[in-house]
Amino acid sequence: MKLTIKALIAAGILSLMPALADAQLPQGGPGIAVAGSVNPSELPQRAQEFLRKYYPQQQCASLVKDFTDNEYELRMTDGTEISFTADGRIDDIEAPRGQILPLEVVKGLLPEKSFKHLNDNGYLGMVNEIDYKANGYKVSLKTNAPDDITYSLTGDIIEIDY
Repeated sequence: MKLTIKALIAAGILSLMPALADAQLPQGGPGIAVAGSVNPSELPQRAQEFLRKYYPQQQCASLVKDFTDNEYELRMTDGTEISFTADGRIDDIEAPRGQILPLEVVKGLLPEKSFKHLNDNGYLGMVNEIDYKANGYKVSLKTNAPDDITYSLTGDIIEIDY
C-alpha cells in the first residue's frame, strides 16, 4: 500500500516536471537565504554564557543560522556540535566522533535524578549526546547496551533502547 502511494506521488511529480522546466527563475539573485554563516557574537546571550562556562578553551570552527527556524548550528574546533534555539537554549549537543561529553556538561544539562541514574549504573562516562525533546531528554551512550536512555523533564526514565 505504501509503495503504491509513493509510486503515485512520484508519477504526479514527474508529470509536472516539463511545466516546471519551462518556468522562469526570478531575476536578480539566487533567492531568499534560509541559512548562512554568522559571527559567534550573534549567538543569544544564554548560548554565549554556556560556551564561556563549559567550553572556555574552545573556538568556533563554524556557526550556521537557520533563518526559517531561527536556530544555530555550532561546530567547535574540537569537533563538538551544539544546536541552540532562538533563545539560546541547547537543543542538542554531541561530543566529537568516538568521544564523550565532559562530566560537568552532562551534570549541568541533565536533571539531578537522571544524572544520578547514569552514575549509579556506570553510564556516566559514556554519554556522547544529549538531545532535548518536548517531553524530556534523550541521552545517547557510547555503548551497545543500552544505546539510548530517554528521561522525562524531571529525570524519570521513560524508555531504554538496547
